[in-house]
Amino acid sequence: LPELVHDHGLGAKFELRDIACSEPGMSPMEIWCCEAQERYVLAVAKEDIDLFTAIANRERCPFSIVGTATAEQRLILTDRLLGSTPIDLEMSTLFGKPPKMSRTATTRHLKLPPFDSSLASYVDANGRPLPKAASVANVTANGGAGAAEVEAGLKLSDSTPPSPLLTAIERVMHMPAVGSKSFLITIGDRTVTGLMRATR
Repeated sequence: LPELVHDHGLGAKFELRDIACSEPGMSPMEIWCCEAQERYVLAVAKEDIDLFTAIANRERCPFSIVGTATAEQRLILTDRLLGSTPIDLEMSTLFGKPPKMSRTATTRHLKLPPFDSSLASYVDANGRPLPKAASVANVTANGGAGAAEVEAGLKLSDSTPPSPLLTAIERVMHMPAVGSKSFLITIGDRTVTGLMRATR
């Protein structure tokens, strides 16, 4: 939240108890600093709140309006439950003014052979790697525990022999580490909130 307003040269005032929290026993510091609270954050104009609410309700997406941006570059966090102000400081105290990073880059011009999209330079007519492509074959063989099984079980439905390039692409996409969508399904709180099945 502070980063969002800081990038626009603003400050903000937040209410701690407006942050959705399933554990009422958490202290103000635990709620504010808990990594589980690092959800998607949006800045919505006041006149668009009703539209945003309608969209969120339509998509059954829970959300919380936790504060407002202010012209004064100051970060204020209030706690109506305890009647306190856990945070009240200048934005410059939090972010400071670090020196800009300076980097020097040198471009290397690599002399690489042109890529043969027919793969004739890398595999024979049976799809076997040519001797000079042995290093690539070794990388494929050691690519993962299930690589050999996936490759052995690969069957193409088309009776017309596909090009070696299409076969190679299909083999790569069959690798779980490449084609699996499990990360998108299990990311963040989706496994906690029961949205994993809906995503599938």
